Amino acid sequence: MLQFRTDALKACPSYEAFLAKPDQDAYAKLFEELAAQSYEGALTTQGIDYLFDTGIDGGFGITATWLRQEDGSYVYSRVSDNFLKELQWWRQLYVNGSLHANFATDNWESMENALYTGKVAGIAMKGGAYTVYYDTNTVQNYGEDATLTILPPMVSEAGDQQYKITSNKFDRGWVISTTCKDPQLAFDVLDFMLSEEGRKFDLFGIEGTDYTLNGDGTYNLLVNSSETSIYRIFDADVFGGIDVQAITTGVPYWPAPSFASSEMTAKYGKADNDFVIPEEYVTAWTACEALWKEFATQYILGEKTDADWQAFVDTWNSYGGNQVAAYAATVIK
Repeated sequence: MLQFRTDALKACPSYEAFLAKPDQDAYAKLFEELAAQSYEGALTTQGIDYLFDTGIDGGFGITATWLRQEDGSYVYSRVSDNFLKELQWWRQLYVNGSLHANFATDNWESMENALYTGKVAGIAMKGGAYTVYYDTNTVQNYGEDATLTILPPMVSEAGDQQYKITSNKFDRGWVISTTCKDPQLAFDVLDFMLSEEGRKFDLFGIEGTDYTLNGDGTYNLLVNSSETSIYRIFDADVFGGIDVQAITTGVPYWPAPSFASSEMTAKYGKADNDFVIPEEYVTAWTACEALWKEFATQYILGEKTDADWQAFVDTWNSYGGNQVAAYAATVIK
């Protein structure tokens, strides 16, 4: 998600027009105006992966990892003509200084430091529980006006505006090992954690330590979630139908931007059509993934150009990408 200081956004002349129609031109103009506010760039991120996981894809017609062609075949989005257009767009942002010079080399710490020290106006990073830290530290350094705003996904000419929700990028679910001595007990634990009682335990913690229970059944939180571990059994973004804002009193569970990021995901999230790569293709696919990330980085930095595009696509296919694309057509419904 794209998360920016609210004070910086409000100082942009085009901000209101951007909110009305956040298309390619509006985004580019907004970033240019942000960078002009004495920042070293409008935004940075933690490497190339997160740059393309921000809702910008949809603005270029990349509505899924695998794009269906007229003949029923599928092309991987990162070797599609749509992606080349997106790369051209990012390249221009880098040239005019809107994209921070260190976007490709920033790690988690340097990315956060760039935001907290005012080198950039925003970052491209996961929302929800992570935004708790970004917002808390930014407000601490620059005041309440610097609280973060989550920007909406880019809208395309066709009206596409979305986040791709994948089941394959991070956790692939829970498994119980064949060596487990008591599989039923393991299932019982997972069933409990997915129940309403279990979700409340996972989200709010231990009574008396993390919260007290009010007479009306609401939770009075004793500590801010930024002071506790975000690595719960399940992602803290998954509330399981529990209205956290309504059920908690006193210390807020999250700052407003964190809830806004979850609401943005609920509004624009769309299930992706990616899938787990079969074992026989894993080695080749690892090479294919490394190749497109290298090319994307080099293209944005100006080390590669349009003249290198077809050679990149051909190499990607020769690495085994064409085989996985053929497999995609057999499993995507």
